[in-house]
Amino acid sequence: HDSFKAAEEAVMLHENIHRADLNPVDEARFFARLLARVDGDTERLAELVRERRDYCEQRLALLDGDPHIREALERGDIPLGVAGELNLYEHEPTRRAHLQLAIAGGSSVAMVRGWRKEANRFHQLQQTREEPAAPPAEPTPAQAFENPYRCYFCGSSEFVETMEQVYIHKPCKGLLRNALGERFKE
Repeated sequence: HDSFKAAEEAVMLHENIHRADLNPVDEARFFARLLARVDGDTERLAELVRERRDYCEQRLALLDGDPHIREALERGDIPLGVAGELNLYEHEPTRRAHLQLAIAGGSSVAMVRGWRKEANRFHQLQQTREEPAAPPAEPTPAQAFENPYRCYFCGSSEFVETMEQVYIHKPCKGLLRNALGERFKE
């Protein structure tokens, strides 16, 4: 009897989806109720609502995602695809910052996907950084008189008057070092 009632509700939902512009979050909440009635079987849920399984799963994933992203989607500030990409961010503060950028700039899914891949790669590098190197040995008397200022990119200490002070995060410094490869001298 419970399965029959779930089927009736699913038919009603399917009709409403095609009649009105239903919010994906409301759809997800309804899918979750139906999913509970079909013992968590997403294939059965997809059959009931006459949609593809990935369509159902994409909406259900919203319920497990960041509540701020879900709220922005409900308000219509971001599209579903952007919400899905934002929910794949590993680092919460970056995810929230990029959510604000997506809201302000009307970002595309492809744009947010690019941001996410870079941000996740950055945070993975940051987490797997090598342990700090041992402190340098005491300088020789000749080294003590050397110019302590060196260019980060070329390693030269000549023409100090042409240098500028630049602030950089340690993980970003590592990314630059990797990008420069052989040209980098420390």
